[in-house]
Amino acid sequence: MGLSLQPEIFLANEPTANLDVENKRKVVKLLHEYFTFTKKAIVVVTHDIFMIKPNHKVIILKNGTIHKDFVMTNYDLKRLGE
Repeated sequence: MGLSLQPEIFLANEPTANLDVENKRKVVKLLHEYFTFTKKAIVVVTHDIFMIKPNHKVIILKNGTIHKDFVMTNYDLKRLGE
């Protein structure tokens, strides 16, 4: 229902937390395609690096403050997976 309202900003808190790998991929693909097509914004809170794609803006919080703020690159993503 949330996407059917076409919000300017979509907030998602751990959208893939309790899913198996196949369903995680489906959710990530769906969100990515929707927001690429509509040019709307999405804010995702996650501990799942699978959600992060190149060119995504990433803000890492530690103890309530911004620890890192950057745009994900292919190089960064590869390093996270190691």
